[in-house]
Amino acid sequence: MNRRDVMLASTMTAFGLALPARSLAQTSSAKEKIVGAWSLDSIYDEGADGAKHYVWGDGVHGLAIYTAGGHFSSQVIAANRDKDASKNPRMPVGQAIAYFGTYSVDDEKMTVTIHVERCTFPGWDGVTRVSKIVSVGDDELRTEVAVVHDPVNGDVIPKTVYKRVA
Repeated sequence: MNRRDVMLASTMTAFGLALPARSLAQTSSAKEKIVGAWSLDSIYDEGADGAKHYVWGDGVHGLAIYTAGGHFSSQVIAANRDKDASKNPRMPVGQAIAYFGTYSVDDEKMTVTIHVERCTFPGWDGVTRVSKIVSVGDDELRTEVAVVHDPVNGDVIPKTVYKRVA
């Protein structure tokens, strides 16, 4: 329950108007629930056979931020990158992607559509990408995108799991 719901429940209880906590939680849409900062918990590609391929390796970190005003920022950075490969902070080394822009949520379809303004992968500059919101709660956000073809693992569905940090 977020702070607003706790205050509402406390006020309603004080006046003898308490509603079950479940009904309060049901009033929040995916659009409302996605707002905040989310720490990457897991990222993997799932094959048709259910096999999980962790192409980012162990120790991957990331963060996704969705503002109430419709802006987002996302970063995913692999661990174990060669610290001596570059002395220029403007030239990243190893697996890393960062992008930002605007977003919208379709509560009926349970999708989030991002409009990428800029990305460390220039091929995504200006593109629109749609992800399925598998689930979103107070503390966890799960998303997946449509099937993509990986040259090593074949057709896979990229999936992410985030934990709320704010």
